[in-house]
Amino acid sequence: MTEPKDVASDFLTMGISWQTVAELAKPTPQDQIRTKPGRGGSGALSYVDARYVMKRLDEICGPYWQRDHRMEGEKVACGIGILIDGQWIWRWDGAGETDIEGEKGSFSDAFKRAAVSWGVARDLYPEPGATGSQRSPPSAPAASGSEVCPKHGTPWRDGKYGKFCSQKDPNGKRGYCEEHP
Repeated sequence: MTEPKDVASDFLTMGISWQTVAELAKPTPQDQIRTKPGRGGSGALSYVDARYVMKRLDEICGPYWQRDHRMEGEKVACGIGILIDGQWIWRWDGAGETDIEGEKGSFSDAFKRAAVSWGVARDLYPEPGATGSQRSPPSAPAASGSEVCPKHGTPWRDGKYGKFCSQKDPNGKRGYCEEHP
């Protein structure tokens, strides 16, 4: 006779699915959108505050998300990791000191920028050259394990010297992973 399976333990180690992650890209509620003047008279810029980002991650990901901040020279890099189908997937972005809150603002901005890479408030930032303001939600990696970066869970791209990971590193550069095939 086999032992009963511990479903709760499987649930805790699996995290959430890519379908659930896609919910992060749902449109930002109007009451959460703030505006500020753009630089050089470029018009108003829309943004959300860090508390909204935390609330959104809590609502969709529950306990299956975490963040990490690192100093990269004079800039702050923030990574948001989400436990998806049993694997921690990280996306990073960074920011320098802000005009308003200096160092504190750079931590908040880096966090919000990393969240945009997961789809949170992405609808506030139009694609370059696009006519609409809606960006596509984050997508699941390709079905074949060999076509996905084992470190980031993002699809491999073909480059001049072979395959590279399409994920940005903490410095904002795309390139080869330590674990590329």
